[in-house]
Amino acid sequence: MGKQYSINNFVTLSKNGKAASTSSDEQQANLYQWLKEAGFGQSEINGKTVFFKTVDNHVMPSSVIAMRYEFLNFLESHDFVEWPEGVTRGDLIEWFYDTRPPKCNRLFSNYLYRKLSNMEEEQYMRYSGRHPTLDFHLKASNLDA
Repeated sequence: MGKQYSINNFVTLSKNGKAASTSSDEQQANLYQWLKEAGFGQSEINGKTVFFKTVDNHVMPSSVIAMRYEFLNFLESHDFVEWPEGVTRGDLIEWFYDTRPPKCNRLFSNYLYRKLSNMEEEQYMRYSGRHPTLDFHLKASNLDA
């Protein structure tokens, strides 16, 4: 059985004729922890900030938008415990679309930043077709070194 989550781990939703939502720093931290557990991360390669996802011990390029849509899939499909009274999954999804992508702030970095090993950096760099502009800049930085 997978980990149990309440909607309140990520957002406080209430229904008084119209759904209302609030999100605390603790709930934001819970989102970042969820992203980390889903394999997402942030690092730096040759002075450039990069986002990645680890799948089957393989590091590949990713993005904040990919993080956002994986979280949406989770919201759409997870069997949450402790649903707030009168709140529907539609209210939850509406909250998601009304919310900006995760903020890349200090809290985000505290949860998601990690230094990649040399092997992981090589895996990231070898991944083709994902971020050609970034790949060009990273390879050019290697030539300067």
